[in-house]
Amino acid sequence: MDHLSLDRLIRKVSNHEKAYRNGNLKPDYSDYKKVVVNGQEVLCMELTNSQMITQEQPFFIKRHSRFQNYPIHCHDWIEFNYMYAGKCQQIINNEPHFLYEGQILLMDANTVHKIEPLGENDILINLIIPKYYLTANFFNRFSSDSVLTSFFIEAITHGMKHDRFIHFASETRTRLQYFFKELLCEWFDRSTAYTDICEGLLSLIISDLVNIYQDSYTDRSDRYRKSPIVPILKYIEKNYANVTLTELSKQFNLNPNYLSNLLKKHTGYSYKKLVINQRILAADRFLLSTDMDIVDISQQVGFENINFFYQKFKETYGITPGTRRKLHF
Repeated sequence: MDHLSLDRLIRKVSNHEKAYRNGNLKPDYSDYKKVVVNGQEVLCMELTNSQMITQEQPFFIKRHSRFQNYPIHCHDWIEFNYMYAGKCQQIINNEPHFLYEGQILLMDANTVHKIEPLGENDILINLIIPKYYLTANFFNRFSSDSVLTSFFIEAITHGMKHDRFIHFASETRTRLQYFFKELLCEWFDRSTAYTDICEGLLSLIISDLVNIYQDSYTDRSDRYRKSPIVPILKYIEKNYANVTLTELSKQFNLNPNYLSNLLKKHTGYSYKKLVINQRILAADRFLLSTDMDIVDISQQVGFENINFFYQKFKETYGITPGTRRKLHF
């Protein structure tokens, strides 16, 4: 399928959409579970027993149904929203956000949101990724210290508050648009090796989004010139094994409480969490690239207590360090 054929296919109004547009069909959400989030009752959509995800089809892509009024809801999967054409308004955590043609929204599982009805020329693509897809093989494709790696690790971390999203202003990135259209072409017109091709294209998309995020982060010069946040993060990345908040504060001539608040404001993570994340990522690199004993690795990256290291590693990857190493080799 070429891009022109894709465009014709994806803009075609389905019978389902026609029924909504003409007012002949009303959605029925009575089978969905309801949960209370921050005192608000919302629908909870789950992948359990869904036919969308299979071993041969580890993630799922669909066009968002137009003309339909979706209620406020959350779901147990991670989702990319790609604005193929037009625009849409989403209410996320009770705040309005606009997505324009060529832009992408990455949303954590269980984030409360609502999508306002789309018009005929508004084409929104939903790329659904179950949390169990985020395995060792997935993380091995990307830089261990990228913002998206951290986002996905947090998405599968138990006990975390899942209300995060990233809005990518990617509308001018022609390469990313090409990757996404190629992914859609392969998805809707499948070749023999479509699973491998789709997974490869998804990896390219995520890698390009890392570049876009980094560029956007750098471009916010007025905001970040006044803040030493980037050198602070680099210092933590370099000295994760033995850095302390006191040492870090002295290094940048900042009050420890102010520094903690600064990190939380700009990254969403506490100082302690940032350090632990770096130690776990470093430990993972040692596990997969050396034959060092696991106890030695935990000490090498800065964990004084082996039980605490095991606890944090399993919270991050869902498996023990030993199992992680065995699965890799």
